[in-house]
Amino acid sequence: MIAGAIEDAFLTRQKLKPSDIIEKVEAACRQAKLPVPGKNTVRARIAALHPQLVLRRRGQKAKADNLGKPVRGHFPGADKPLAVIQIDHTQVDVIVVEETTRLPMGRPWLTLAIDVYSRMVTGYHLSMERPNANAVGLCLSMSMLPKGSVLEALGVPGEWPVYGRLAKVMADNAKEFRGKLLARACRDWGIDLDFRPVKTPHYGGHIERLMGTTANEVRKLDGATFSNTRQREGYNSEGMASMTLGEVERYLVDFLTTTYHMRLHSEIAMTPRRRWQVGLLGDGIQPGAGLPEKIADAEKLRLDFTPCLERTIQRYGVEMDKIGYQDEVLYRWAGATDPNDPKRPRQFEFRRDPRDVSRIWFWDPEIQRYFAIPYRDLSHPSVSLWQIKAAKAELKRQGVLDVDEDALFKAIARREGYAEEARAKTKAARREFHRATRVKPAPAASAVQEPQPSTPSLREEDGLFDTPPIIYGDIEPAEFQR
Repeated sequence: MIAGAIEDAFLTRQKLKPSDIIEKVEAACRQAKLPVPGKNTVRARIAALHPQLVLRRRGQKAKADNLGKPVRGHFPGADKPLAVIQIDHTQVDVIVVEETTRLPMGRPWLTLAIDVYSRMVTGYHLSMERPNANAVGLCLSMSMLPKGSVLEALGVPGEWPVYGRLAKVMADNAKEFRGKLLARACRDWGIDLDFRPVKTPHYGGHIERLMGTTANEVRKLDGATFSNTRQREGYNSEGMASMTLGEVERYLVDFLTTTYHMRLHSEIAMTPRRRWQVGLLGDGIQPGAGLPEKIADAEKLRLDFTPCLERTIQRYGVEMDKIGYQDEVLYRWAGATDPNDPKRPRQFEFRRDPRDVSRIWFWDPEIQRYFAIPYRDLSHPSVSLWQIKAAKAELKRQGVLDVDEDALFKAIARREGYAEEARAKTKAARREFHRATRVKPAPAASAVQEPQPSTPSLREEDGLFDTPPIIYGDIEPAEFQR
């Protein structure tokens, strides 16, 4: 009876649950006047089925084939640290609160990058905005820079000794990974940008596992939303929410650096931190790849992965989204023509951090460096690109067709006032207020670039020789010894 129910009902494209099969077995046994088997007996029979058989019979052949491919052990090309990096996004399963009112604001988005060889996290980006090219760029530039200033700013103890130029970045086929900006930045910095083959999730298994580990950790926080309705039953996520975005960020970074990196990883049979050390310095059996070279120009790296726009330069400077920018460094390029076509005006590259558009960055094609260009009208406040777009949309709804700089900033000020009045009423208003008040200037080069000694000492290199304690997490010590 059990075998028949599994064959005829469970191993079909209908994809019935084990509880459905139990009901069918019970009904069939009663009709045949046979003893009804225990529920755990039926569940044990189902659990004993080969996973690939179940997937194939249920119409999931591609998933069954992927299940049969090895994801443990060696990943093609990941033979040393920073050889292969996987990157992806997820919406964090916790509701954060607005900093002033402490009222719920919604779930943030997290972008993570992982080194496949060592399983060390190389970088992250946490924001209330949906994943975009800027989030990808910020995560990858962080991956290549020293993290000392990040830990110091968050007040997180410990070390995060991951830095250096990436060899290959693997991403899925989402549009934010396929933009021209990312492709060009990776090309300029010698990074091979690759995409997972369609319907081959095992190629992204390492980042998916990290996302799952992070999700499980976040569910310990007040305001967790959990992954299904059964887990959420009886739990008021919004009512229990108590942490701001900054507090969640500090919690996540602390977990990654002091727990995840130090915990025994079952697939590599050591901690990610130890694997990183072995990959760089060797272990007496195989030689290491050597210490990665630090990026000499941290500011250029960050800006190269920041959204780029092309504009002509006029006597009044340059304009973006109805906002004027001017600096004396632009004077010599005013009215310049294309060197390949004198009849056309020359287009110049400008970089802009969407979080703060109070200044843009001009790439001088002759000097080969970036220059900060401030507002033409320095009385304007710092605003984000999100605020500008929201204000322009509001003016359009009001029928204002000729939008100038003054009208734009007045609309932004009005919206800030509305958001401040309404943020105690709705989550959407609180998110808007959060976006408006968290604008902060992009860090200067000195803030992210760490000093480089002329003769670096190995013992001083981010604690690389300090053997961290092992925290057994994925597998128990006894199981590891077996």
